[in-house]
Amino acid sequence: RVKQNGSASSDVVTELTVVDDSGNARGSTIASGATLPFKANQAFVPVNTLFAPGQMRLFTIKAVLASNIARYFGTQLKVDVTGIDTTASVKGAFPIRGTTWTIGM
Repeated sequence: RVKQNGSASSDVVTELTVVDDSGNARGSTIASGATLPFKANQAFVPVNTLFAPGQMRLFTIKAVLASNIARYFGTQLKVDVTGIDTTASVKGAFPIRGTTWTIGM
């Protein structure tokens, strides 16, 4: 589960993808018609993966922007991880803060 906390409208994002550090675990959510990945600045990107006890992994979240982004120039996109859906116990704190990008040419 992710949240867009920047000043840009979440409508600028047409697709979100997640990939792990091995390239094996992948998930995505793509805009379909009028349905965009974010609703009220929140989105869910499905990815199924298993962790061994104590294992650490790196996941990268990628955002694909709309083709016409001129009206968003100068605004910022910031995607934070707000939680995960799992039956296991989770150790750590959410949100996990993401990088801030400024949209421009």
